[in-house]
Amino acid sequence: MKVFYINSYSCIGGAEKSLQSIIVGVKERGIEPLLVCGENGDLISWCKSENIKYYILKQPSLQQSNFLKRLFNFFIFNVKLIFLMLKERTNVLHTNTLRSRVYCFLIAALPFVRSIAHVRDIEHIEHQSRLVSSYNTTIAISKAVKDSIVQNLDENLDENVTLVYNAVDDYSNAEPLYVKGQNKSVFNVAMFGRFDDWKGQHLFIECANLMLTKGFEARFYIFGDAIRKEELDYKKKCLSLIYPSNKSDVVHVGFVSEPYRYMRSLDLIVCPSINEPFGRVAIEAISAKTIFIASNGGGLPEILGDIGKQCLFKEGDVDDMSNKINQVYTNLDMYKGISSELFLRYKVKFHMDKLLDRLVVFYS
Repeated sequence: MKVFYINSYSCIGGAEKSLQSIIVGVKERGIEPLLVCGENGDLISWCKSENIKYYILKQPSLQQSNFLKRLFNFFIFNVKLIFLMLKERTNVLHTNTLRSRVYCFLIAALPFVRSIAHVRDIEHIEHQSRLVSSYNTTIAISKAVKDSIVQNLDENLDENVTLVYNAVDDYSNAEPLYVKGQNKSVFNVAMFGRFDDWKGQHLFIECANLMLTKGFEARFYIFGDAIRKEELDYKKKCLSLIYPSNKSDVVHVGFVSEPYRYMRSLDLIVCPSINEPFGRVAIEAISAKTIFIASNGGGLPEILGDIGKQCLFKEGDVDDMSNKINQVYTNLDMYKGISSELFLRYKVKFHMDKLLDRLVVFYS
């Protein structure tokens, strides 16, 4: 069996990391993955290194004002994709982004095509019913994401939307990596994620400033970088928030290709996101058996469940975040116990095998 995976972007964000895991997993199960990407870049380079067959089909923004140009781009993409599907003799289509889902919705609706749409964001969009009705299965990666989809659907279409949690491999035995100059004798706290205001880097930095000013002995690391122009502007704004006196204790590490290995060397991972759809960083940290705390919005409470209620702080509240970090520091043994229980929960609900089992059924 061959499966076409359709992705709009070639930068490696959370959606692309999840797609990479799926591609590697299905390949190990005897399915041949074929990638169609809207641009050249890091994802294509990865395909080359992993011997994954790929095609580049441009998927320009569908929000541009020129209607005829949008229609032309849509037509050209669909003609080329149908040609590729005939050439590769496969009828299975799996979209990974909102833009690719829109570009493929007509092909997805064809009776001989087996189509899966992966929705990774909390969406409140027009024409949701049209999109959902076009695909055989629409996968929502969390209940928070599913709820945002079904509330905008026509009657009976909610049966087309299935909850299948995002997943990662077991990183509990991964070899730890350390940041250059990392001091093992101090409390090491970090957040991971691409720079974006809803990811909450500014909140994390404000929290670090607050705690360090009060004499809390720790080092705060920011993993991740900016890709697009607006993200570069936000990154610059965030890094300017670091107090000069705290420069050595609030460190921007940048992008790392194996974040879970760095997580293994840290004492605490924090996710301060606003309305996080799922939080891949959460299951990576839990899988790495590192203590994890998060804001109480979006899909994060869903991941932690009742076991991890004590790991939540109020969304957008810097004081509550700092109090929770201090609480972890002063009750390390208790939170290590919670971390161990969360790891068992991960094995049951968020292990990569669980996701791959469901996908193989959908493809069939």
